[in-house]
Amino acid sequence: YILDENKIKYIANKTVIMTGTNDIVDKSLSFEDILNNINKLIENLLKINKDTKIYFIEIPSIAFRMDRNKEEIFKLNEYLKNNLDESIKYIEVNRYMTDDFKNLKLEYTYDGLHFNEEGYKILEKILEKDL
Repeated sequence: YILDENKIKYIANKTVIMTGTNDIVDKSLSFEDILNNINKLIENLLKINKDTKIYFIEIPSIAFRMDRNKEEIFKLNEYLKNNLDESIKYIEVNRYMTDDFKNLKLEYTYDGLHFNEEGYKILEKILEKDL
């Protein structure tokens, strides 16, 4: 909404995109629809600053949530990784933040979905390395 309405006039030379799992819950959206929405966001960011380097954080896993499907998250991440423009830097977080069963480690979340303070500290370390 903000980008469509031209409310943002300036974008830094590095832009980080982090999405969540809500689009997966919305069964009316296909993986292609989700990719198209991300590409539209990227297109709008580049209109504001054609030189910005865009980083996309893969969708983090979950832990013990009945309202989300972990396998769908990993399938969508694989789809996005393979279909985002190669100029977009894809940042993997799940390899650092999940357990042996690919669940988000409990020490990084307060509800199995959102990061807690410790989760954001790990994310910060990953971003510092990749940015």
